[in-house]
Amino acid sequence: MNPSEIRLTGGGSQSSFWRQLCADVFGVPTVCLSSSEGAALGAALQAAWSAGKDHSMESLHTLSDRLVKLDESTRCSPDSKNVAIYQELLSRANKLRNTLSAAGLI
Repeated sequence: MNPSEIRLTGGGSQSSFWRQLCADVFGVPTVCLSSSEGAALGAALQAAWSAGKDHSMESLHTLSDRLVKLDESTRCSPDSKNVAIYQELLSRANKLRNTLSAAGLI
């Protein structure tokens, strides 16, 4: 399964350069959460859902959709020119790794 978007959190996500770089490297849009504490929010959601007596009432996915809000002002779309560059660099790195591995050097 390929992601359709990446949600960023933490200190680096405050940088517009970093958000754009992530979008370009991974080739999908990036967006930050409205909450600056994404990891803590995720843990709290999972704990709340797990503590529920009847999980059939609301799925974890539904609970997340209801409570996780995105900050659309942080959304970055991949730049196709940059995506192509990063894909080429990844291909070169993989080829080099395979060559070094075949030679017993790594």
